[in-house]
Amino acid sequence: MMKRRDFLKLCLASGLSRTLPVLSPGFVNLCDPFSIIHLEGGNDAYNTVVPINLDKYYKERPSLALAPGSLLSLCDSKSSSKSYGLNPALKNLHQRFNQGHVAIYLGIGYPNVSFSHHRARQIWHTGEPERICDVFWADSRLNLKPKPISVYDFDTHQDQSEKHGKALLNLDQKIGHLNKTGLCFIYSEMGRSLKENSDKGTDHGHANLAFLVGENVRGGIYGDYTNDEHEFAIDFREVYSEIAKLMA
Repeated sequence: MMKRRDFLKLCLASGLSRTLPVLSPGFVNLCDPFSIIHLEGGNDAYNTVVPINLDKYYKERPSLALAPGSLLSLCDSKSSSKSYGLNPALKNLHQRFNQGHVAIYLGIGYPNVSFSHHRARQIWHTGEPERICDVFWADSRLNLKPKPISVYDFDTHQDQSEKHGKALLNLDQKIGHLNKTGLCFIYSEMGRSLKENSDKGTDHGHANLAFLVGENVRGGIYGDYTNDEHEFAIDFREVYSEIAKLMA
């Protein structure tokens, strides 16, 4: 396997450094066989993968709900009873989904979810929601030791419409640079409330989602948004186990 310093030397020797706008540590990470992207601040799942047929979504979001006609279509036989649309900022992700290379996990979480950014980050980082731990989950399950890279500005308590779209565009640019034969896990430490607040934003909430992107992924939509704030559809530790199997 080519080491990072050798990759950098190759880019310089071949002139690739003149054609790539950025060759940061984060970019090199995306070229790795396995990469992780963390959406910092708590991504709004509902406006990322929109539940088109959920009447409550439109009722609770008079200014934030996205019109069905503006969304990218997500056709998936496993969720034929539901209808979802993808935020239009995620064109690269949509292309990968249509190729069958994206698994979307709706309602992903764990028991007794934390609304503290610090604690929630720690839980997802370690894979340990029931005890305090400082060991990165991938260090104990994978031979490769990826360092998560962050995409910021997802803590949208105010003026969410503009902020969230820009944050998702930033994410989609990184998705466009992913290793085509690699695997990438994309997550946020928490979701956001279904009901918008008085500042045209959303507060911390239970509904969360994650993406797994790669040629060896069994693409589709898994899970669902739940109505009970104490429930979740998919335990995130199960996804970690699937990643370990794919990378074995």
